[in-house]
Amino acid sequence: MTTSANAIQHGERMKEPPCAMSLVRGVVLAGSHTWGACALERVVPRSLAPVVNRPLIQYTIDWFSRAGIGSVAICGNVETSVLRHRLMRGHVRAQLPKDVRIDFYQDIAPRGPAGCIRDAANDHFADTFVVAEGSILPQVDLHRLLADHVKVNAAVTVVVSSSAAVGESTSELFSPIGIYVFSRRAIEHVGEMGYQDIKETLIPNLYKQGEMVQIYRTDEPPLRITGADTYLAVNDVALVGQVGLGTFSDDYRPHDDCVIHKTAQVDASATLIGPILIGAESMIDAGATIVGPTTIGRRCRVGKGAVVTRSSMWDDSAVDEHTVLDRCIVTAGMQAPSSATHRYVVFAPKQSRDRSWKRLLRQWLNRDNGQNGRRDVMTGVQRMRASRA
Repeated sequence: MTTSANAIQHGERMKEPPCAMSLVRGVVLAGSHTWGACALERVVPRSLAPVVNRPLIQYTIDWFSRAGIGSVAICGNVETSVLRHRLMRGHVRAQLPKDVRIDFYQDIAPRGPAGCIRDAANDHFADTFVVAEGSILPQVDLHRLLADHVKVNAAVTVVVSSSAAVGESTSELFSPIGIYVFSRRAIEHVGEMGYQDIKETLIPNLYKQGEMVQIYRTDEPPLRITGADTYLAVNDVALVGQVGLGTFSDDYRPHDDCVIHKTAQVDASATLIGPILIGAESMIDAGATIVGPTTIGRRCRVGKGAVVTRSSMWDDSAVDEHTVLDRCIVTAGMQAPSSATHRYVVFAPKQSRDRSWKRLLRQWLNRDNGQNGRRDVMTGVQRMRASRA
């Protein structure tokens, strides 16, 4: 099932590509990435986890765009509608590259990773497909990768790293990092029906057929999110890099190692030790202390005398007065209770029979897009404000 989200470019798909990069299509495998036993499973798919206040998958779209790739296919499963909703509406849509067309493919069968790639290739003229898993933040030089793939006329290029992933202590020798380059002739070996895996099915079949399968080595440690610990580690690396490079929009103002949105309010008596990012319409109350690396989303509040260190607060979350957080995640709409110390805690809604994480996520998305329908649960910021009225 394919749906087009041509919110960036309008009109029919180009019949005659004007340049070589038009013969390359980006593919994001955004399905089947669960958090396992982590509490974040109840909140958001991994590909939508906010990294430095932007959905993880947005970094991959930007990565394609910087290389000149103008067409991206996002392959999901039951979460496809949630992915489309999040990416194509509100402030997130406004941040997407305007020169990229995005199409969504829903894997119902399921078809598996290789099957999804074939489905994304069937209705496009591209000769080459750059594939990235939805749980990673790409750092590879894409131009060099493509040039190496073309130079040896490979059917598939598998990107590997000898470094341990960020947030993990060990690594296998030359472990795949979740990035591949496929020539169209490789995709033709994928069946039109049935489940097809990349590493266990497609690549062994290509070896049997005598096709060239090469590895492309990078020494950069993979930035892959698998749970709460690796989420915070990737968020830290991304924040430090972006603050150092100054890549934020003009809506943010730098202050030492801190970046603060122009609509945020920070009390003069608050202490900020960067790197820190504070999002739009957030409030930092008197006597609060924030120590980086810490990210604070949109419409958040840190109460009087609270201490937040090495943590991540998602949109519409709150930390009560005189609360101490260290290495915590406060997910969207949640509140860290007052006068308590919390370390390595994920504040997430409790799952119940009639309120799956999909319903909770949709409630968050509707609130983020300014919809004022009836709400069953007040956000952390609302509860804090109500208690002071």
